[in-house]
Amino acid sequence: MPRSSPPPADPPADPLAGLGEARAAALDAALTFLAPARRTCLEVRRHLAKKGFAEEAVARTEERLLELGLLDDAALAAAWVELAVVGRHEGRARAEAALAARGVEASVIATALAALAGMEEGDGELDRAIAAGSARMRAMSGPPAALRRRLWSYLARRGFDADTVEQACNRLLDPASTPDDSEEQAGESRVWGVRVR
Repeated sequence: MPRSSPPPADPPADPLAGLGEARAAALDAALTFLAPARRTCLEVRRHLAKKGFAEEAVARTEERLLELGLLDDAALAAAWVELAVVGRHEGRARAEAALAARGVEASVIATALAALAGMEEGDGELDRAIAAGSARMRAMSGPPAALRRRLWSYLARRGFDADTVEQACNRLLDPASTPDDSEEQAGESRVWGVRVR
């Protein structure tokens, strides 16, 4: 008597299973778009709309990608904030603007930035500005006023706020000056490298 073969194992879940032709094509286009890099929900929707898919197919594709865990704006925002703010020493404002431009909701961005703030010790924003500024200063030369102007512009372009930029410039260009200087406590401050009362 011939042996019967065991029943076939369940095939792996096919993300295209049970979809109409248009929705399957939209999902295939979205998967191809997602292959090289993480994307936001908005970026995927725009890509599919640009490819000419109907709104219903785009919406269903987005739902399916969310179910599969291939789209996750919160995870993308957290990874982006860590890379930009911690890895590249960018200011929070620049990371926030980049994520907003990619279509991430403001509440998701705020959550990612808050998670980063919880991990930091001391004044993380100032420390990052000083790290970015000191790396940049190695390539800079010139008179002190020009150095301050260039450093200020560089840090501002990296997304640091004006107070942080001023503190970083003061510490980098006049390392002997710290916020605890007795002169500053006596009512003097530094503006563009010059002590004023």
